[in-house]
Amino acid sequence: MSEDHRPVVRPIHAHEWRRVRDLRLLALTDEVAHLAFLDTHEDAARRPDEFWQERAAGSSVEAGEDSRFHQLVAVARLGSGDGPDDLPDGGAWLGSVTLLAETAGDTDFFGAPVTVTGVQLVGVYVRPDARGRGLIDRLVEAAVARARERGHDQVRLFVNEHNVRAAAAYRRCGFVETGHRVAGSTGDEVEMVRALG
Repeated sequence: MSEDHRPVVRPIHAHEWRRVRDLRLLALTDEVAHLAFLDTHEDAARRPDEFWQERAAGSSVEAGEDSRFHQLVAVARLGSGDGPDDLPDGGAWLGSVTLLAETAGDTDFFGAPVTVTGVQLVGVYVRPDARGRGLIDRLVEAAVARARERGHDQVRLFVNEHNVRAAAAYRRCGFVETGHRVAGSTGDEVEMVRALG
């Protein structure tokens, strides 16, 4: 794939809530969704449009730089690069990652204290037909770059101990296990960190 035809990684816009919903529902059908997400397809599919509109608006460009959430999406380019159909808004959504800003002293979603101001990566997903082409690396690197631009000290994430594929991808992207684990219903959630200093 030439550089000109590589997917674009960019922030989402509030008006793209339907695409946010559709990609999330697709992610929740993945064979490892029960390990990777704290949600089920059944629950997510029942949520009203207003939920998805608020979710997209709160993690979009329009939410502003001070928003706690920022979702990035990998969008396939279309055509030759010369026409309106080639704009990232027109391409297929291939994957996504959401940055969750954390402040030292806060409590994370596992109920543990946050010790370092930084960003946690959540909702990392690449469609099966887009895997094996380095897209996860591009999404994670875009998230890391955004965290670095905002002056954060680290990026962290949790990966289920049984989600071997994801853990290997995160190691490849420079994340290391801290030794901190949180017991979950499907196995331990293993904390991995990448320092930005």
